[in-house]
Amino acid sequence: MRYRRLKALLLAGTLSVCLMPRLKAQQESIPAQENSPAKQAQDAAAKAAERKKRFEEQRRRLEEDSTSNSEGHSATASQTLFISPAVVNMVLGDTQPFCAFDIDGKTMTHSVQWSISNSSVAELSTSGDPTIISKSRGTATLRAQIGATYAEAKVTVIPGSALPIGSVRWSSGDIPGFKTTKILPAVPSASGVDVFEVAQNAQGEQLVRALLSDGRQLWMRYFSKGTHPSSIPGMPSSTIAH
Repeated sequence: MRYRRLKALLLAGTLSVCLMPRLKAQQESIPAQENSPAKQAQDAAAKAAERKKRFEEQRRRLEEDSTSNSEGHSATASQTLFISPAVVNMVLGDTQPFCAFDIDGKTMTHSVQWSISNSSVAELSTSGDPTIISKSRGTATLRAQIGATYAEAKVTVIPGSALPIGSVRWSSGDIPGFKTTKILPAVPSASGVDVFEVAQNAQGEQLVRALLSDGRQLWMRYFSKGTHPSSIPGMPSSTIAH
């Protein structure tokens, strides 16, 4: 009886010694599997999905903000001068550049006079592109004026290190008679455009605005009814409003 028990113990010990290298090899193979091409592809797909989700959330917020146009900042029918962006939300210490353009999309940034209503809230610099630096909590109005014609942008500064979740950093504002129908991410190209905003009027004419990520307008083009601006560099052709 003792011999059988001793033999069983020896056999169990031998199996344990034999299995240990195999178990160790399996454990060492786990990191290699985690860095496998399949795992890398899976991680890349997850990151791409997250980026798409963030963009969709931002697009939805911009579209909602364009509809409401942030507390009545709608363009009047007679308006011919505009500031881009038209509405800005900032935290303390932020900087925000602006540009100005006319109803035809012509850049007027360096042809207008710039001023700000409350320099204690934000400081305006006109060296180069007009830029404001937020200084204290409150609201201010940025104005671009040439002769008797002027445009205004609303600036709101809040305390804290980041805007609250769900806030929109900027809104491009309206062009008289047009309503925004799509906001599209630009396909990377040499044009430098980050976002396309597509609007349409009651007659079916389209307006395409090319924007930088900070809300400044690069250019604006009108398209007659039935004309689809699919040839614009960087424009996703399959998503143009018809």
